[in-house]
Amino acid sequence: MLELRNISYSNGEFRLGEINMKAVPGRMLAIAGPNGSGKSTLLKIACGHLRPERGEVIVGGENITGLGNRERSREISYLPQELPRPFSFTVLDVMRTARIYMDQDEERLIESLDICGASHLKNRIFENLSGGEKRIVMISSLVYRGGRILMLDEPTSFLDIEKEIRILKILRNLKKEGYTIIVSIHDMSFLSREADDILLIKNGRPVAFGPRNDVLNSGNLEKTFGITFARTPGKNTGFIPEFYVED
Repeated sequence: MLELRNISYSNGEFRLGEINMKAVPGRMLAIAGPNGSGKSTLLKIACGHLRPERGEVIVGGENITGLGNRERSREISYLPQELPRPFSFTVLDVMRTARIYMDQDEERLIESLDICGASHLKNRIFENLSGGEKRIVMISSLVYRGGRILMLDEPTSFLDIEKEIRILKILRNLKKEGYTIIVSIHDMSFLSREADDILLIKNGRPVAFGPRNDVLNSGNLEKTFGITFARTPGKNTGFIPEFYVED
């Protein structure tokens, strides 16, 4: 389990304040909010890339400030929005960089590619892959690293629908295997269908946190995004901006 306790952080005029959340094995936590609300900053704090001014990040009962790079890498794997551009690296080369602080395990490397349906790409030049293929390879590298807490910043952004579905299937399967998955996301469909728990934030401040059915309602969404939402009809209900209902 990963827990954030009373996290505060500032950078210039931006301030992230009093964030509390828990992410548990076998569940997917989605962090959602407008651009500039602090989603990416919060992920970087949660994985130890940034240190909060106040508060604690607890993993397995231990504050991560007491863990070195090697120990953090064994617990937490993080995929930022901006993917690396390794010149002339093959997919296998990129995968190996995921365990820079650990011994390599070629059998586990191939297994990690297989888990994400990417073993056929292993000898390709990473830079020549499509955006969706790169994202899938990078998720494979998180699995290869071995951390059971996976953090992904906008994992489905700018992808075609086929690659988006493939990544959603990968995340679902990893969740079933007991991984703790944390994503930042804009997609309302993802929030309505994929997230087990949701943290809504706006301007660096929490709006609501908890199980999806407790958090996802028109009132909280309006507070977060500043527009009115309507619930969609049907079995798999979700929310869409009321603007579209008027059309």
